[in-house]
Amino acid sequence: MQRIQAYLVGALLMFGSATWAAIFAQNITSVLLLMAVPSMLCGYVYATALPQYVWGMLLGICVYMMAEYLMYGPVYKVTGLIYGIGYVIAIGFAFTGYAVYRWKCNRQQAGKKKI
Repeated sequence: MQRIQAYLVGALLMFGSATWAAIFAQNITSVLLLMAVPSMLCGYVYATALPQYVWGMLLGICVYMMAEYLMYGPVYKVTGLIYGIGYVIAIGFAFTGYAVYRWKCNRQQAGKKKI
């Protein structure tokens, strides 16, 4: 169940992040941060289903770019590169969340061994 949930959350998070970035971002850096920072939290929460979460993110960004194409026409030549870079950075942030999760688990295991 968590794997299916990771797909859905990844898709919805990336679709929502791209939508918020398109509405509220003032420059490229804020677009990238709006797309990547929420992914760190989800990378931590879905650390045990990280591949499914990443595939869900890809699905979400593809659906958003398709919706953007239907609404505005072929603007993907401009925005596609930015969203692609945002997706890659979001994957990096998800791996950072995963690394924090692994660090926490290893630290808990080390604490149990001392006792």
